Amino acid sequence: MSDRKETIERCLAAYNRHDGAGFASCFAEDGVFRHATGEIAEGREQIQAMMEGVWRAFPDWTLASRGLYDCGDATWLAWTITGTHKGELRGIPPTHRRFEMLGCSHFTLAADGFIAQDDVYYDSATMLRQLGLLPEPEATQPA
Repeated sequence: MSDRKETIERCLAAYNRHDGAGFASCFAEDGVFRHATGEIAEGREQIQAMMEGVWRAFPDWTLASRGLYDCGDATWLAWTITGTHKGELRGIPPTHRRFEMLGCSHFTLAADGFIAQDDVYYDSATMLRQLGLLPEPEATQPA
């Protein structure tokens, strides 16, 4: 797994530096970045643009690894992301609130060592609640 691990660690370093070109360069030319929101970025240019939009909205956006797991043809990364919503994101004005969410990324690497696909999974409702964009669920009372 060392080559896969090195690729993903290089990718994460660029991600946490908010280096869009560096992050996108970890992907194959026709790489795919699928986001839990349903957004799909195809190719390095779209991948870079997607992440730069996120980083503009969350200038302190940081990903901390909770584990990297080799699973045959795929590699999984468990992570925690934190950030503060300070800029507009997809038409949503800044809330100036912080969030912390758990999630994971499912990486498939191409034969040349670049990331062919990254599928990102997380609970977007938790993030939206923390940002004040979705109401808290009502407490359930025992019957």
